[in-house]
Amino acid sequence: MSESERQLGLLTAEKAEAQASRNQLEKTIRDLTERQARLARQLSDQNRDLDELDRQISTLPDPAEKQEEVEAAESALEQAENAVADIEEALAAARQAEVAARPSVDAARSQVNGIETEARTIRRMLDASAVQGAAPPVVDDMKVDRGFETALGAALGEDLESPLDPGAPAHWRAPGDGSDDPQLPDGAISLTQHVRALQTLDRGLRQIGIVENDATAERLLPLLKAGQRLVTRDGAVWRWDGHVTGADAPSAAALRLAQKNRLAELEGELTDARDQLAAGEAELAAAAARIRAEDERLRLSRETQRMVVRKLAEARDGLAAAERASGDLVRRRAVLAETSSQLSLQIEEIGEQMEGAREALEDAPDVAGLELKLNSQMTTVATDRALVAEARAINDGLARENEARERRIRAIAAERQTWNTRGQRTGAYRDPART
Repeated sequence: MSESERQLGLLTAEKAEAQASRNQLEKTIRDLTERQARLARQLSDQNRDLDELDRQISTLPDPAEKQEEVEAAESALEQAENAVADIEEALAAARQAEVAARPSVDAARSQVNGIETEARTIRRMLDASAVQGAAPPVVDDMKVDRGFETALGAALGEDLESPLDPGAPAHWRAPGDGSDDPQLPDGAISLTQHVRALQTLDRGLRQIGIVENDATAERLLPLLKAGQRLVTRDGAVWRWDGHVTGADAPSAAALRLAQKNRLAELEGELTDARDQLAAGEAELAAAAARIRAEDERLRLSRETQRMVVRKLAEARDGLAAAERASGDLVRRRAVLAETSSQLSLQIEEIGEQMEGAREALEDAPDVAGLELKLNSQMTTVATDRALVAEARAINDGLARENEARERRIRAIAAERQTWNTRGQRTGAYRDPART
């Protein structure tokens, strides 16, 4: 029986262990299945979130396009800055041109003012020397080459103040044509070559010769014909009759002629000075116009530059916003992608674990076979136990019977002892065992 009990214990323990192992594997498979399902749901949620992030990212402005806008704005700003620098240089050059043109204009204006002042002064002097209401003297109608005024004044003297008016006390009249008049001696030049006067004075002027110097006049004096005279440019006069007048202060007529010549020169100079002033003022006005034009160009260019700066700032802000928005979403997507990857790996690992658990479950001991063996062994044990119980019952009966005999024997012995004691007391009893 002990062997069958031992075998029963072994089979019971083996079945319990097999059942526990199978239960553990089945529990493991259930747990793994639940965990796999849970992770699969999480992975599905993650994938939906990834799809949503991809959709959001696809709707965001492209940072590359924003970068191109920034680069284009930077290039435009560089061009605008270069344009401003060029215009500033042109403006500085225009201002320098204006500064350079101004002194010549001031000088030309000063020259015009000076000439006009001198011309007004001479006109006032000529007007002051004229007799109010009288006929104009012939000198007013004469034109003398510059430098020959003194010679003419010395040659004709106060006669130049006489008019052509016959009613005047002293006046000029037309003489004959002078066809028979003698020629001036060689070395003397007729005063008519340097004086343009009325025809009335032409005959007398032809008989007045201009000589270079006093020595020439002295040499030619004996050659003079009646009515002829020689004169130097400084006013010395040699007359045909031998009368000689040295150079002295110029006469009023000579001064008047000089003033008239000077006035005529001033008119020419004034025209030139005014032309120069007009040219200078035109140049100055052109420089001022260039300055205004360059100022306007600079204003417009700077306005363009400010607009480009604003566009660049907006482009940079747009780029930064696009990068931030894209970066946030990309970072979130990267985290989700990493999480999804980890979930996929965990699901794969759980699948491998489940596969291993299923294989282990397939390889686990057959609990049903063990159950049959256990039942068979339990039958054997029950049979053995019945036999043992029967043997024990027989043994117990024998033991009881033996115990009863022993008790009887002890009772007999006690009873004999009692009788022996009584016999000893009476002396008549003798123990049969001692006989």
